[in-house]
Amino acid sequence: MNHLKTGLWCLVTATGMAALWAMAAVATQRPLGWMALLTALDVIIMLSLLRLAPGAMRASLAAATTVLSITLAWWFIAASQMAPMFGLHPLQSLQRISPHLALSLSAASFNRFDLVLAATSIVLAAAWGFVFKPRDRQGAS
Repeated sequence: MNHLKTGLWCLVTATGMAALWAMAAVATQRPLGWMALLTALDVIIMLSLLRLAPGAMRASLAAATTVLSITLAWWFIAASQMAPMFGLHPLQSLQRISPHLALSLSAASFNRFDLVLAATSIVLAAAWGFVFKPRDRQGAS
């Protein structure tokens, strides 16, 4: 499998899930920490669809992609919270908000349970990267 293609799919998946998470969080006015678990599941399904064999490489990619998605989601959510105060569109706010401010806002928005869910999702993504195999369709008729 082409490493560039795999990396691009990881980036697309992380960004897409982060955007979905942020939109849902903004719509509900809640941080939705459980979305981290959905993100981990989505990442491992994507890596399975790319036919990456279970093992250390897939587990590392799954964990790293999940971390990236969580980080981006929290940044998107923080930018969306700050956008009205700046008089900007959330995407414009995203370009202007510093990582330090995003981290501070995330710390204020997310409770301990959300943090536990985020950590659990990273561990699950790595664990699923070692063991999760899609069913083989060759035997189906």
